Amino acid sequence: MDEFKVSTFAVFGFLVALSLFIIAKPLASFADTGGPDAFGYTFIDNNNEPDGPVFNFIDISDTGTFVGDGDDVGFFPLPLGFDFNFYGNSFNQIGLSTNGFLSFIDDTLSDSGHACLPDDNSPNDAIFVLWADLQFAAPGSGTFRQTFTQCPNTNGGIGPCTIFMWKDANHFPINDSSPLFSLEVILYDNGNILKQYGPGNPEEGSDSTTGIENEEDGGVTIALEYACDEVESITAGLAVCYIHPDSPKQDCMPLPNVVTTPIPTMSGWGLIAMAGILGIVGFMVIRRRKVSA
Repeated sequence: MDEFKVSTFAVFGFLVALSLFIIAKPLASFADTGGPDAFGYTFIDNNNEPDGPVFNFIDISDTGTFVGDGDDVGFFPLPLGFDFNFYGNSFNQIGLSTNGFLSFIDDTLSDSGHACLPDDNSPNDAIFVLWADLQFAAPGSGTFRQTFTQCPNTNGGIGPCTIFMWKDANHFPINDSSPLFSLEVILYDNGNILKQYGPGNPEEGSDSTTGIENEEDGGVTIALEYACDEVESITAGLAVCYIHPDSPKQDCMPLPNVVTTPIPTMSGWGLIAMAGILGIVGFMVIRRRKVSA
């Protein structure tokens, strides 16, 4: 009987120790992060990442200024309301394309033929939110902009920001069953950029480009691509935050050189180990009763 007690407690102690080790092991992160590119931009999204942005789509179609609609149309210049640093250059105005991107160059805004990044061909000096052949034919659809002295979405900063929204877009070609979807980008005065995507996009990134790219400088094009022609890469509720390397606000990702200690959480293996412990204990109790009888 003494040997039975020793073996029972030895097995029990081993399984408890194993369970505690597995439970305390931090869960893996499956979030998408990227960069830095050659300039220093990085990005982080909200896919299961506690340090990523929180999706908070700001609909400005009722409060903002209507920019325009149509097919393969560009609008330039649009005031930003503050100086915005993009790849080391300062801008206070920008152009918008109905094909899902912004550019600081006014002669490439009608381009609908997206390409993966980096790409030496135009458009350059651009923020590609969802670069694709988009159209706006539904009543009330179109593009909008609005500047805030204090940004209503604080993922990228708490100061001024300008929001650009593409409302109720369609992928070309349009038919009666074409779903409508909306997207937006927020430019913060500290240089950070936040892209957000509403529901309804049937392609979900399978025929589009999302990223940022500078203007070709000395034959070198710098870009940080999030996705290009990737199925299910741009889904409803996605938020992607680009962090400028010189931004004083790093709200969308961990601060550099800061080590965080994960809070122990119950993983799947921990649950299995605990179940195994309870099963063995129950078996030992039953067996002991039978031996005693």
